Amino acid sequence: MSNSNDLPNSSLNLIDSIYKNKVDTTLKYQDQFEAYFAACQRVAEELNLHLSKPSIDLTRNPSAVDYLHLVAENNAIQLRKIHLKSNWWKADYGPLLVLYNQQLCALIPNNKMEYTLFNFKEGTQKKINKELGAEIALDAYLFYQTFPKKRLGLKEIVAFAISGVKSDLVKFIIYQLINSAILLVVPILTAVIFDEVIPNSNLSLLTEYSGILAVTVVTVVLVQLLQTMLLLRIKIKIQYKTQVGVWDRLINLPLSFFKPFSAGDLAYRLVIPQLIQERLSANAISAIVTGLASIAYLGLMTYIDFFLASVVLAMILVLFIFTVTMNWLILKQERTITKINSSLFGTLLNLVNSIMKIRVANKEKEAYELWQKEVSEKFIASNRVSNLQGGVEVFNIGFLGLSTLVLYSLVGWREDSISFSHFIIFNAAFVSYVSALTALTKALSESIDVLPLFKQAKPIFDSLPEDNSSKNRNISLDGVINLQNIVFRYPGSEKPVLTNFNLTIEPGSFTAIVGASGSGKSTILRLMLGLESAESGQILYNGINLMNLDSHWLRSQIGTVMQSSQPFPGSIFENIAGNNYDLTREEAWEIVEKVGLKATIKALPMGMDTLLSDGIQTFSGGELQRLNIARALSANPQIILFDEATSALDNKAQHLIQETLESLKVTRVIIAHRLSTIRSADIIHVIDSGQCIESGTYTELLAKQGYFYQFTKKKRLLY
Repeated sequence: MSNSNDLPNSSLNLIDSIYKNKVDTTLKYQDQFEAYFAACQRVAEELNLHLSKPSIDLTRNPSAVDYLHLVAENNAIQLRKIHLKSNWWKADYGPLLVLYNQQLCALIPNNKMEYTLFNFKEGTQKKINKELGAEIALDAYLFYQTFPKKRLGLKEIVAFAISGVKSDLVKFIIYQLINSAILLVVPILTAVIFDEVIPNSNLSLLTEYSGILAVTVVTVVLVQLLQTMLLLRIKIKIQYKTQVGVWDRLINLPLSFFKPFSAGDLAYRLVIPQLIQERLSANAISAIVTGLASIAYLGLMTYIDFFLASVVLAMILVLFIFTVTMNWLILKQERTITKINSSLFGTLLNLVNSIMKIRVANKEKEAYELWQKEVSEKFIASNRVSNLQGGVEVFNIGFLGLSTLVLYSLVGWREDSISFSHFIIFNAAFVSYVSALTALTKALSESIDVLPLFKQAKPIFDSLPEDNSSKNRNISLDGVINLQNIVFRYPGSEKPVLTNFNLTIEPGSFTAIVGASGSGKSTILRLMLGLESAESGQILYNGINLMNLDSHWLRSQIGTVMQSSQPFPGSIFENIAGNNYDLTREEAWEIVEKVGLKATIKALPMGMDTLLSDGIQTFSGGELQRLNIARALSANPQIILFDEATSALDNKAQHLIQETLESLKVTRVIIAHRLSTIRSADIIHVIDSGQCIESGTYTELLAKQGYFYQFTKKKRLLY
C-alpha cells in the first residue's frame, strides 16, 4: 500500500492548496478546466472569496468563457465583462480574468500596480510589459464580492464594506497619528524658543529651530496630502463594493419582498447605502480619528498642569451635554425627512408614469398639490435641521473663545501660575484639543441621519435572498413537468388561488391553459418558474422537486415570455442574446428571421446595435412581443412558457411564430385566449376557480359543449 510519501510533490501541493482553499501558483495543470478553475481561484483569493468547483457537462464542449460563467453561477457571485483600453497594464483594474493564447488566465496586480499573468495550463507567471500586454485579449472579466446570504445588521454591512480597504484604513490612522504627533512639536519648540533662545539672543539656535518648524509644517502638509489621496481611494472602493452588494442582494430577493413597496420607494431605499457612505465621508472619518488622536493633547495638558486640565475636562463635559441634546433633536427631524423622502420618491415616480393620464383628465392642479404637500413637509423638517446644525456650529465657535477666556482668567487668578513657556505649550495643546472635539461634534451632527437612513433600508438586509448554492443544477430537462396537489394563496388573501391543483405536461407536447381572468392561469406559470412558492404540494421536473433545483439555473433553461415582459436597456442584440454569451450575430439574425423581425431590424440605421430603453419607442407592441420571443428562443430551451406572448400579433405574424415553435420539437406551455393560438394544441386545460375542470383537444372540448364551449362563445373565438 502506498502512503503520502509516495505521492509526487505536485500532488501534495494540490491537496494542500485545496485544503487551504488557496491555489498553488507553481502548479501546472494538465486538465484545462482544472487550470481555468485555478485561475478563477487565484482571482478570488485577492477578493477574499471562497469558490467551490462546479460540475461540468463535457458533452456540451463548454468554452473558457462558458466555464467562467458556470463558476460565477455556481458560487452565486457577480461577473462583469469589461473592455481593456490601450496601455491597460498601467491602470488599476484590480484582479482580472483574461484570455491569453485561448487559455483562461489570472491577472493579479501588486502594490506597485504591476500586473502578473498566471497561466495555470502552462504553469507560468509573467510580468506584464508592452509586448505581452498586446497579446492578451482586450475582453476581460471581473469577479464582484457580494453580501452573505443571511440577515445583515449595520455591523455586518460595515465589515463587508471595509473588508477590502482595511490596509488603507490602517495606513490612514497611522498617518493621522503621525500628523498629531508632529503637530505637538510646534508648541514645544515655540516654548523652547521663548524660554531659552530669545532670552539668550542665540541667533544660530533660533535659525535651527525655525528650520525645524518649517520642516515640520511641510511634513504635516505632505502627510495630509497622502491622507486625502488615501481617503479618496477608500471612498471609491467602499462605494463600488457596497453598490454591487446591494444590487446583487436586491435582484436575488424573492418576489414577495417587492409587493409592499412602490417602485419609487424601493429606488430610494436602494440609494440609501450610497447616502450613508456620503455622510460618513472623508471629513467625518478624519474628524473621528482626529478626535481620538486628541487624547494626546489632553495627556500633554495634564502633564503640564493637572488643575487647568481638570477645568478643561469640565468645559468639555458642557460641550458633550450640548452636543448630545442637539443631536437628539436633529435625529427626530431626520427621521421625519427620511420617511417623507421614501414616500416622495414613490409619489414622483407615479406622477411621471401617469403624466399622460393626468393631462387627459385635466388633473395637473391636483397632481401639483399632491407633490407640494409632501415637499412642504420635507422643507419644514429640513429647515429645522439646518437651524439646529447652525446652532451647533455657532456654539462650537463661541465655545472656543469662551473657554479660552476662562483659561486665561484662571492663569491670571492663580498665584502659583505656570511659566510662560509652559503656558504656550498648554494653550497650543488646548486649542488643538478643543478644535478636534468641535470638528468631531460637527461631523456627528451632520452624520446623525445615518441611523434613520439605515432603518429605512433595513428591509433589504433583513429579507433573505434566494440561496441556490446547495441545490441541483446538473440535470438535462426532458420536458416532463408534474404539478401535484398544489395549494397556493397570495399573502393576505383568505381564499386560495389554486386548490389541490394537479397537472401533467408531457415532453414535446403543446399544452394550452385557458380560463377567465383571475382563474389562476398566470399563477401556474409563476409557480412553474419558481417565482412563487406553493403552500403545499410539489412541482416536479424530471421527477425532481422544484424546491431542490437551482431556480436561477432552471429559469435559464426555460424560454419564457410573460404577459408584462419588456426589453431591458441595451442593444437589440443584447436583448436577443440574454444569457447566451456564445450567441453570434449570424445566429441572432436567424432567430429574428424566424419570428418575422428581420426586415424591421435591418431597416433601423444601427440594425442590431440599436439601443432600447423605456424612453425610446422603437418598436410597436407586436414587434416587442416578437423580440421577447426571439430572446426566449436564443438559448435553445427544451421548455417554452408563454403567457399571452402573442396577443398583439396579427394573424400572419401569429402563424409564423406557430410554425417556428412547431419546428423546434420542444415542450410548450402557452396561456392564450385567441383561437388561432390554441387550436393546434395537443391538450387544452381549462382552469376555473383554481381547479382544472376540463381537459382535451380543441375539438373534444367543443364537442362536450361544456365550460370551454361557453367560454369561447363569450370571447367570440368561434367567429
